[in-house]
Order: sequence, then C-alpha cells, then structure tokens
Amino acid sequence: MSVNLTDVTKFISSDKRTVRIVGTIPKDNKVSNGLFLDGKGYISENNDTVWIYAGSGKPRNPNEYPYFWIDNGEIKFSNPNPLILSKYNITNIKEYSKAEIIAATDENEELFDESILNDINSSTSVFTPVIKSSDDFLKKIVKTVIIKKGINVNRLKSKTDEKYEIANLKAALVGKTKMSTKYFISWMELLGCDFNITVNDGGVDSIDPLKVTLFYQSYNDKVSQINSNGEIIDINEIHEEDDSMNDN
Repeated sequence: MSVNLTDVTKFISSDKRTVRIVGTIPKDNKVSNGLFLDGKGYISENNDTVWIYAGSGKPRNPNEYPYFWIDNGEIKFSNPNPLILSKYNITNIKEYSKAEIIAATDENEELFDESILNDINSSTSVFTPVIKSSDDFLKKIVKTVIIKKGINVNRLKSKTDEKYEIANLKAALVGKTKMSTKYFISWMELLGCDFNITVNDGGVDSIDPLKVTLFYQSYNDKVSQINSNGEIIDINEIHEEDDSMNDN
C-alpha cells in the first residue's frame, strides 16, 4: 500500500501519542542524504509500519512505540509487540489538509495553559549546570557529562514517562540535597552513558585489607574482580568455583 505524502498532512495516533508523518524509510534501510526529524513518523517500505525517529539514539523504553534510530551510520529498529505495531500500520493514518485543520480550530479555544507555555518557552534555553565544590560526586559526574556533551537536556523529554520528570531531575541536580542513586541512574540512561566503579584497598586497614580490586559495570549490573593480570572475572563465577571446592 502506497501513501502520498505531498497533498495533505498525515498523522497516526495511539492512546497517548499523535505523530505527524513526514517521509519514508527506504527498503534497504540505509540512511538517506536527508536528515530524519526527531519525533516524526516515517513509513517503512518493507512492512507498512509507521516508525518514529529517535534523534538522540536508542530510547529509554524502545519498545513502547515503533522507534528507529541511527547507530554507527545504520538504521536500527525497536521491537514493539504486535498490538503496538498494528496501531502504527499505515491503514490507521489520518489525513488532514491545512484548510481542514483551520476549519476545525476554534479561534477562541485556549490551546495551552500557562504552565505548558512556560515549558515551551523554557525549552528554547539551554540548561548549563555549574559544578560546585559542595556537590557530591554523583552530581559532579552528571554535571560534567552534560557540559562535555553540550546537550540541551530539554530535548530528552520525549524519552521520559512522566510529564515533569526532566524538571524534577534538573531540580535534583541544582539543589543542595545529595543526589540519590535513583536520580543518578536516570540521568545516565537519559544521557546515553554507561559507568564503571572501581574499588581498591585504601591501605589503612592492616587487619582486614581488601585483597582484590572490585569493578562494577553498569551495562551488565555486575560486580567483578580484577586479577593481577588485569583479567575481569564475574564475582558470581568466583563464588560458584568456591562452592564447588567446598563440596569436595
């Protein structure tokens, strides 16, 4: 089924989201010369599904909608369930011309309340955090990532589940309260970053020193042990070996 994208404005809707369709994804799934627009819909020429472009990379909840993104120059797709895919089939596309949209709009209707307008206006300004000496180490890490990426965090709103999640995260970042691990992990996920934590013996406990180096990796949520030769071994594997030795 082909869809003409030139004569009218086309939209597709689900329970919580309406997406404007502006283009197509070629059959070979290769990145075209033109840029995809973040948050807009594109029809796949392979499966008649409308996919939503995630301009900042793989979304936090990629299977919530039919998303696609660019990874190392290649188009990647999410894997939503069949019910979601059925809602984003091209048979559900709605067409509206500019004249129809104008005719259906009440000129006296209040489209946005004051708080929404404030959000829209504030989203045009770039949030640049200031690193303070009193910040805890988690805050310093998040602030440094934002500064080094040069990212406008307001564009991350499409990745969040709650309306005011970004505002709450920003408030936690600039407030005096120490950052919780919950907020830290949320920031890392939104910013598309993994993190590693290394724990060494500090040399002050001569009775019970830490005899190995421990290494936590966020991408697999595991604590590992670093051997003297630099090899990283999963702690669970070490415990399994110990248990087998005890059984003998």
